[in-house]
Amino acid sequence: YGIVNSFTAHFGLGAVTTVDSVRITWPSGIVDVYDNLTADQAITVIENSCIAPIATITTSGAAVVCTGGAPLTLTADAGWNYSWNTGESTQSIEVIAGGSYTVSIDDGSGCTGMASIFVDQDPDETPTVSLDNVTEFCAGDNVTLTSSPAADYTWSTGETTQSIVVDQSGTYSVSVSGVCGPAASDDVVVDVLTSTLPVANNVILTAQGPATLTAAGDSIVWYDMAMGGSPVGYGSPWDTPFLTGPTSYWCSNVTSYGGGTAFGGATDNTVDGQYHSNGNNYLVFTANEPFAIRSVKVYADGAGPRPIALVDMSNGSTVAQGNFVLPDGESRVQLDFDVPAAGDYGLRIVSGNPQLWRDGLGSNPPFPFSLGVFGEITGTTVTGGNSTAYYYFFYDWEVEGSSIDCESDRVEVTVDFTVGVNELAAAGNMTVWPNPAHDLVNITFTGEELDVRLFDITGREVLARVADARAVGNGRISLNVSPLSPGKYILRARTATGVRTASLVVR
Repeated sequence: YGIVNSFTAHFGLGAVTTVDSVRITWPSGIVDVYDNLTADQAITVIENSCIAPIATITTSGAAVVCTGGAPLTLTADAGWNYSWNTGESTQSIEVIAGGSYTVSIDDGSGCTGMASIFVDQDPDETPTVSLDNVTEFCAGDNVTLTSSPAADYTWSTGETTQSIVVDQSGTYSVSVSGVCGPAASDDVVVDVLTSTLPVANNVILTAQGPATLTAAGDSIVWYDMAMGGSPVGYGSPWDTPFLTGPTSYWCSNVTSYGGGTAFGGATDNTVDGQYHSNGNNYLVFTANEPFAIRSVKVYADGAGPRPIALVDMSNGSTVAQGNFVLPDGESRVQLDFDVPAAGDYGLRIVSGNPQLWRDGLGSNPPFPFSLGVFGEITGTTVTGGNSTAYYYFFYDWEVEGSSIDCESDRVEVTVDFTVGVNELAAAGNMTVWPNPAHDLVNITFTGEELDVRLFDITGREVLARVADARAVGNGRISLNVSPLSPGKYILRARTATGVRTASLVVR
C-alpha cells in the first residue's frame, strides 16, 4: 500500500548453483534454517513452518468469460489439497463469471502456497483507429489508419493488415474478432479535396514582345516549367516577360477549402457589471476545429498593458499569450491566437487587477454564443449555479477558420510567332486551300499526325483539331470555318518535323 519498496530480499550468487543453507531469524526470536536450496528461484518462507510450495493458476484460454458462453477452466499447480475462494477443493474449477479467484495449495506436510487470478467478463474489445495525418487533405496526399492491437483485422476496404493507407474519400472502419464476439471501430470519414484543371488559351504573337496569357479557374498560378520550380506569375490575365521566339508556360488552378470569418460572443457590454479587480475567472469555449481568434472588443478603465492568454482546459497549459497595450475605454485588440485543435479552451486575463469590464449578475448573458461553424462560447469558470450568470472581458469575437489550398496539375500554354516563319502554302509537304474560305478549309500533309489550331487576331484560340494520317487515309483533313466571324486568322500546324503558321482569311 502506498509508496514502498518490495520486502523481497535479493541475493546474487554468481556462478554458484546450490545454496548450502539459509538462516532466518524472525522478530519473535524463532530461527529457521533451510539447507541445500537451488539457486535462481524465488521462495516464500512461512515462519516456524516451511518454504511454501510454488502456486500458480493456468487457464484453458484467455482469462475472459463471456455471458452465455463456455466456462473457463482454472487449474492450480499439483499439490495434495486445494482450497478455492469459491469453496471448491479440486485442482481445476470452471467459472462463468468475472472476478478474482484465489487458491490455497497444501503440499501434504501442512505447508501452503497461494495464487490469485483476475478473470474479465465481457471485456470491451472495441478497436480504436489512430491517424498519422488529418482526414481532410488534397489529392495526392494520404493518411495511414492504424487499428489498436488485436488478434486480427478486417477493414471496410477488405484489407486485413493492422494499418491501411487511404488516398480516396470515403468512410472507413475496422472490425476485430474479439474473445466474446466481433467488434467494430467508430467510422473515420476521409475527405480528399480536388482542384479542377484550368482552362487556358494558346497565343500567337505577330511581333516580338510580352504575351498576355489567360486561363479560367479559381486562382491561377503560372510557371515556366512543366514540373517543379517556383511560380513566375499569378492571376489571369498575366503578362509574360518580353519574348523573342516561341515558348511555353504552364498554369495550375488553386482551390481553397474552408477558411472564412465569423463573429460571436456578446456584442457590447451592459449596465449590469463593473470594471473588475481580479482575473481569477474567465470565458470558456469549445472549438469544433482549428481556427484563429483574430480580435476581440474590450472596455478598459485606464490605458496600459494587459496580459491575455489562450488556455487549454484539458490540462491547464497556456497555448498562446501576449501583453497588449490598451487605450482607455472601448477598443479592439488584435490577438491572432491560433486554436490548434478541437477541444475546450479558455480566454483569460492573466494579471491580478485587469480593470476590464465584466458583465455581472442581472446581465443574463444568453450562453452559448455561436462562433459560426468553428465553435461556441459555452460559459465561464465560475462554479455552481452562477456559471453562466457572468460575462468576462472579451466582446464581439472575430474568428477565422483554417483553409486548405489544393493545387491542380499544370496545363501547358504555348506562345507562337508569325514573324520569320514560312507560310504553309509554300511548304512542299503541306498545302492549304482555299484561302480565302467561307466554309471548308482543306489541308493535306505528309507524316503520321497533324495538330491544327486556329487563332483570331487577339491570339485567342477559336478552333483546334488533331488528325492521324492512318485514320483519315490520305493525310487530308478539312476545317469548317463557317461559324467564325469574317476576318483574318492565324493557322498554326504542328507535325513531327516542326511548327508552321499561315494567315487565313474567312469571308
